[in-house]
Amino acid sequence: MSYNPFKQNWSSLNPFARPEADTSEAEAAAAEQAEIERKQREAEAAINAVFDKFGESDYQRVSDARTNFEDIELQDQYKDALQELEFALARGGRRGATNIRARADAAKEWKKQKLLSGRRASQDVENYKNQIADARQNMHSLNIANADPAMLADTAARNASMISAPATYDPLVDVFKSITEGFATQREIDDRRRLMNQYRGNYA
Repeated sequence: MSYNPFKQNWSSLNPFARPEADTSEAEAAAAEQAEIERKQREAEAAINAVFDKFGESDYQRVSDARTNFEDIELQDQYKDALQELEFALARGGRRGATNIRARADAAKEWKKQKLLSGRRASQDVENYKNQIADARQNMHSLNIANADPAMLADTAARNASMISAPATYDPLVDVFKSITEGFATQREIDDRRRLMNQYRGNYA
């Protein structure tokens, strides 16, 4: 190949030409950032896959756990309260309208306590949903700081299992005491009146 003395790299002779910038470092940083974002998307999908599994069947399970637990106590306490009511009515010799009204009031109290139990179950479900939402948000926040799909997926699964652990409930204490409260008070009044009459009779 013959040498052509007129073929020059004229750009190299241009005193105003700028040297080409070295972009290798910027390209490496961009590639690193792209890899971080890829891992974050992968971790985000793994996190969502864990918490998306929660649904209506889980919410119903939480609700049923509360009502089933309290139903046993409510039934036992209601049975005892009705027996106490029968004793109170028998001791007071009450008949007719008083008797019917007392039993109607007891039935209303049963419905009230069942309604309150249902409300507590609904609140349990809301708390459960909030726990799930908070756990999901915490995992996504952790994902921003540490894009490790495998670790985050494992942590999300552990957190989800803790949320699903069986709940514990406080026992219901004497919830039907109002059924016999009035009769107990009246009985005390009757007893005091009877003692007073007896006292007066002894000193008449």
